[in-house]
Amino acid sequence: MLKVFLIVSALLTIVTVWGQNCGSCGLATVGVDAGQAVRLTVSAASSQSCAVQLGFVDEHGQSIGPSSRVSLEAGQSTILDLPSTGQRGKIRPRIVLESGTMASACRATAVVLDSPSASEEEPSDAPVDGIKVHGHWIIDLRNPDGTLATHREFENSLQPSGAAALASNLARQIVTGTWLIQLQGTVCSGFYCAIYENLDTNASGPNVFKPLTVGAPTSGSYSGDLVLSGSFIAPTSGTVTAVSTYVNTCMPEWAPASCTYGSTFSPAVNIAFTSTTQNITVIGGQLVEVTVVISFS
Repeated sequence: MLKVFLIVSALLTIVTVWGQNCGSCGLATVGVDAGQAVRLTVSAASSQSCAVQLGFVDEHGQSIGPSSRVSLEAGQSTILDLPSTGQRGKIRPRIVLESGTMASACRATAVVLDSPSASEEEPSDAPVDGIKVHGHWIIDLRNPDGTLATHREFENSLQPSGAAALASNLARQIVTGTWLIQLQGTVCSGFYCAIYENLDTNASGPNVFKPLTVGAPTSGSYSGDLVLSGSFIAPTSGTVTAVSTYVNTCMPEWAPASCTYGSTFSPAVNIAFTSTTQNITVIGGQLVEVTVVISFS
């Protein structure tokens, strides 16, 4: 759950790197004060895929905070946040290109975010202003005999690109096309498993699964919410390190059903809508059931 107007509070751009052929892509060391967080955003070029390992190191070169291995298709992006460490220090984002990834395929941007302090939080019984976007994930892992092995529920973060897509859609500057759920990690080839809608006829491969169902129920516990759901059989054992939702957007003259992945006829732009890091162990052969509920209040 987050407030849209707090997403980029007190944001300071540090550096942008495009296509550096180096182990850490030259991102600068930055001083971080107590209460501040560091956000690393990586985007794939418009015509190339980008497979990288993301993380952070401290002033002594030691790994600190979360890390993630991601594989982005052309035009996709993802983020990795280093939450506040509670003290001042020097942090350097680290991005390592996977073998076979072109040096020109990835762009990395590091920013410092001022996290809201506890004093800025509103009391739970006080009136709440502004629009909130709630992103709730439910992931169930089932063994081949149908027994539940793992149940995981968590929240995700609305991406800046997702917030911009919402604004553009409401202003009738774009139309919303098909959706995509991506589970990044080592469970599928290419470092991600993707669940596409059936309309995405051009999406195929060993790490592509269908169908993703998209709906807005008018009754029940998810009434008025946007619900994405899909499942697949894990091809191998591995770990899910991050999860994301993506949405295709097109210019307003295109019909939503024609705004699909890889379409020759519609110039769809694939936008990162929500994302968060995770650590979920999956065993090959398990059924992975994913539901994402996006709501507004």
